[in-house]
Amino acid sequence: GERTNSVRGVIETIGNVIDPSQHTAVLQGGIANPDGLLRIGQFVESTLDVPASANALEMPVTAIVDNGSEPFVLVDTKNDSTHWRRQSVSVTRRTADVVWIQSTNGNIREGDRVLVQGCLEIASVIADLTPASIITKDNRE
Repeated sequence: GERTNSVRGVIETIGNVIDPSQHTAVLQGGIANPDGLLRIGQFVESTLDVPASANALEMPVTAIVDNGSEPFVLVDTKNDSTHWRRQSVSVTRRTADVVWIQSTNGNIREGDRVLVQGCLEIASVIADLTPASIITKDNRE
C-alpha cells in the first residue's frame, strides 16, 4: 500500500472487546489531520511507544520459566555458575525475544547473573527432585 508521512497522536481509550477472529481491540485517540488525508475507519499501520516501568529489568525471553503458576528465573548466587536460586518474578511486558520483569520480593537486581539457556530443562529436573530423607537416630535402628 501507499505510505504517508508519519503522524503522532495519543491513545485515549482501549476497547474492552477483543475481536475473536483477529485477536485485536479498537484503540481510540486523536491525531492531527490538517490536510484531511485521513478518513474515519481507515486502516492504519502504527507503532506504539510503551516505555517499560522504571524498576523493570530486561532479559531474554528464554530466561523465564513460566509453568503456568508462578514465573521464575534462575539467579547465580555465587557469580560462578555453581549455585543457583529460583527467583519468582512478575512479567510486566513481553515481546518475541525479550521480557521485562520485576522480582516479586525485590531479590533480583540489575547486574545479577541469570541463566538464559536450558532453563526449562533444568526446571523440569528440579521439579522431579524430592528432598533427601533425613537420617535420624530413630530410623537407623
